[in-house]
Amino acid sequence: MKNLKKYIQNLRFKTFFLFYVICMINMMFANSSKHIFKDGYHFFYFFFSILPIYMLILVLLFRGIYSLEGPPRSPFFLMKYSFYFMIPIISSAPFLYLWAMRDVISHLKW
Repeated sequence: MKNLKKYIQNLRFKTFFLFYVICMINMMFANSSKHIFKDGYHFFYFFFSILPIYMLILVLLFRGIYSLEGPPRSPFFLMKYSFYFMIPIISSAPFLYLWAMRDVISHLKW
């Protein structure tokens, strides 16, 4: 966990922004298909193009937590508890999406 924390803290903004641009271009191509919910391969391409965006959100939340410093009663310092609450929710979002789409996935053409 310490190595991950160091890597997230030392991540350069330019690298982060480049990854964001690549993710958005990939998401644009995934959403441009009209057969997302007809063909299984398009659906999984769409689903796996969403995952890097969730990773970006999690990295932003972790960077927000690591940057909060101050006295324990400071309102900005207390925001880290809401970040701790949001991390499991955002982490579970792709699995909840797949669970909600279980009927659609079972009717896809392979």
